[in-house]
Amino acid sequence: MQAADQRMPLGSLFARTLSEVANLVRTELRLARTETDEKIGVFASGGGQIGAAAGLVLAGAILLLIGIVEWLATLGLPDRWGFVLLGGLVAAIGAALLWNGVNNIKRSVPHRIAEQLEEDLDLIKEELR
Repeated sequence: MQAADQRMPLGSLFARTLSEVANLVRTELRLARTETDEKIGVFASGGGQIGAAAGLVLAGAILLLIGIVEWLATLGLPDRWGFVLLGGLVAAIGAALLWNGVNNIKRSVPHRIAEQLEEDLDLIKEELR
């Protein structure tokens, strides 16, 4: 095959290289689209379940917190201080969960695709030298 490549005119070699590079880029873009579609499906399904669960958990948590404030009042702590204490605790827990959730989403972004495209660009630059 190398002997045949050595006899090909420079224009033909260049055209063949461009054709192979274009095919490689198209294949990588198809792969990226497929991986992205899969991720979107997972996020949509999980999002619906999280929304339904959040509504139920919120209602239960509110009732539970009111019950705790009333229990603290029976121990001698005024209602307003019970609400302040529990409100601060719940806000701190919510902030921690929010921070953790955002970090989990950031880690799920497909970094392999970007790395592969960078490798392809390096290959293209090398072929054109």
